[in-house]
Amino acid sequence: MIFVVYQHILTFSMTGLEASWFADIVRSFRMPLFFFISGFVSYKALFEWNFKNLGKIQLKKIRGQLLPTAVFFTLFISLHDKLYIGWLFDCTKSGYWFTFVSFEIFLTYCIINMLFSKVKNKNIVLIVLAISAIGISSIWYRLGNFTTRTGLLLSLDYYTRYYIYFIVGIIVKSKIDVFHKLVENKYVTTCMFFLAFVLPYLWTGYNWKIIALTRLWCIYALFYGAKDFFEEKNILAKGLSTIGTHTLEIYLLHFFLLFRTPHISNFLKSLIGDHCFYGPSAEWLLEIVFVGTISVFICFVCVAIKKIIATAFPIVSELCFGPVKKDLANRK
Repeated sequence: MIFVVYQHILTFSMTGLEASWFADIVRSFRMPLFFFISGFVSYKALFEWNFKNLGKIQLKKIRGQLLPTAVFFTLFISLHDKLYIGWLFDCTKSGYWFTFVSFEIFLTYCIINMLFSKVKNKNIVLIVLAISAIGISSIWYRLGNFTTRTGLLLSLDYYTRYYIYFIVGIIVKSKIDVFHKLVENKYVTTCMFFLAFVLPYLWTGYNWKIIALTRLWCIYALFYGAKDFFEEKNILAKGLSTIGTHTLEIYLLHFFLLFRTPHISNFLKSLIGDHCFYGPSAEWLLEIVFVGTISVFICFVCVAIKKIIATAFPIVSELCFGPVKKDLANRK
């Protein structure tokens, strides 16, 4: 979620600032990463797919995801004096498209599993899911933007664009042992690094979905290699864990906490094209320091707001952020 806040600060708080190469790389994988993680955590190996269970799981998604999104979308539109219907038929949903599209994709995943619930060989279901991902992605390549009212209402542009990453997350989780062996293979990971960060700059016609998928591999390999660090009780690991477990709250709230930073953006602009020690100034490093610090600050403010609301107004908290998860409640 830090990457999303980071990008939104660059886009809305520092208008006119030319993004650094670091921001361009982040932009290339931040949304694919979110859908990959959504698919990864949505995989259910031993789930019994029937209409009763399907109804339960969809109701849980509606209460925990769609209802909070609708609340904050309505609040945001009201505070900014925008036309509700106009933004409802906008593909971006004023920034709140992600949870809506995520629900659509998850519903598609559930329907496919329902249709093939009698198939004992789960590999066949995975193949069907992979075929559906390729097919839906090809629809996006053929049709591009969906400008009909139905297409805008359902945000079909984003649905067809990001469905494949959700399914990749499903497949990776289902074959996690095999995937970890591949990640641990230094030759495979080196090849992926070349495809992700070297080839795109040598070949301008390189497919952006392949770029995103190979960069997702590298991000996974990075965190997998550092898993011992994140299992330790240090400040950085705890901080990242806190942000990671409050993704929904940060996503819903951070739009209200963005602010203009003209002095910082003007300072960074002044460094673009400047030279230091026989080369261009590393403005990207200062961008990471300034924008990264603001991003982390906003994330923790969102977490604090959610905790205050949950403590003082539990019913409001359930309406705005969904029911309290049982495992988190028991942990407390």
